[in-house]
Amino acid sequence: MIERKGQMRHYVLGVLCLVSVVNYIDRQILTILLEPIKKDLAVSDTVMGMLTGTAFSICYVLASFPIARWADKGTRRTVVAACLALWSGMTALSGLAQGTLQLALARAGVAIGEAGAVPASQSLLSDIYPSERRATVFGILTAASAVGAGAGLFIGGWINDHFDWRTAFFVVGFPGLILALFIRFTVTEPPRSQEVVPLEPTSSSRGITRTLWDSVCFRWLAGICTITGLVTYGVLGWVPTFFMRVHGMTTGEVGLWVGIASVIGQAGGHVMAGLLADRLARRDFRWYAWFAGIGTALSAPAGALFVLSGDVRVAIGAFILFQMFKSMWLAPTYSIAYRILPVRMRATISATLTSCIILAGLGLGPLLIGVLNDLLAPSLHENAVRYSILLVVALMLPAGAAYAAVARIAGRQQASDVLVPRPA
Repeated sequence: MIERKGQMRHYVLGVLCLVSVVNYIDRQILTILLEPIKKDLAVSDTVMGMLTGTAFSICYVLASFPIARWADKGTRRTVVAACLALWSGMTALSGLAQGTLQLALARAGVAIGEAGAVPASQSLLSDIYPSERRATVFGILTAASAVGAGAGLFIGGWINDHFDWRTAFFVVGFPGLILALFIRFTVTEPPRSQEVVPLEPTSSSRGITRTLWDSVCFRWLAGICTITGLVTYGVLGWVPTFFMRVHGMTTGEVGLWVGIASVIGQAGGHVMAGLLADRLARRDFRWYAWFAGIGTALSAPAGALFVLSGDVRVAIGAFILFQMFKSMWLAPTYSIAYRILPVRMRATISATLTSCIILAGLGLGPLLIGVLNDLLAPSLHENAVRYSILLVVALMLPAGAAYAAVARIAGRQQASDVLVPRPA
């Protein structure tokens, strides 16, 4: 029976990892298609920055909280399947867009669907794996997203080179519809975890908001997610354009090499962070924050090397390091939040932190770099994107330093026995 239970939870993790791959293929494919879409629709970098993130992020955040409440109260398997079907269908429809407004509306539909993926998946996994393995599981799940982001670059670049950007949206959109049916009929909803805190929140939205806001540690985590999200999605949104403009690569070359670099760096960083943070935190809970802070701070010099190097091989190698260090914060951060706040709020906790990442990341990151590009272009020309990215990457230094405060607060809260087991 124990062996069968273990096999089933690994199966669920595998299926949700596949959902995460599809999620990020559909989300990130737009970044490799920025240049051909820009030329086809005849718009500026600022407009492309808004198209890449602003419409997506606003709809994502607005949809994330009601979907998270649905996941906290209802069947999370159904939430994942329904959201997957919605965003996959809207991705395919993106290929029919005849202007920026139509494409923005299609991307808004993708955002509404994807808003339910991470909160419902993390909540479900937290109920089938013990807390001491949570960062590892979250790291594996997030590593799958890195595979999806890299696959989106490769698939989008290859299809655009051989066909066009519209075909790319059609091809990546339809498989998710089949996967949604597969999830609905093969994944079993697990019982809710027995791990509780002494003070359970009220079921009202106001009570939940008050519980989150009253946690000083959670406010720090939300602030860090905002900064790291801005850097992550800002850089990811413009790195294909960077390699095309600065190093003269084609969309196919960017899709191959930058895609591989993203998968190696991000997937390796997420998995390593989960495994090492869980192991170190067994001795001292504060290691979740310390480990995340070290990785975040180290990403800044690695990022500076990748954008300033004149050798494309050095740039790609440094980009791998940047992606690896930049990925070390996420799994430990969510693990801290899940340990200090009530079980029945887990999807909402995830939705709140993810909304901070998305709103700042997709909403402001690509737009900020796009605006900086247009401002710097008259004097720096094609190198404008290089220094725009450099200015944004520097924000990882204060984000890394902020984890010192998280370690102090979370350690004090853990020491006061906030978490207690429910009697069997």
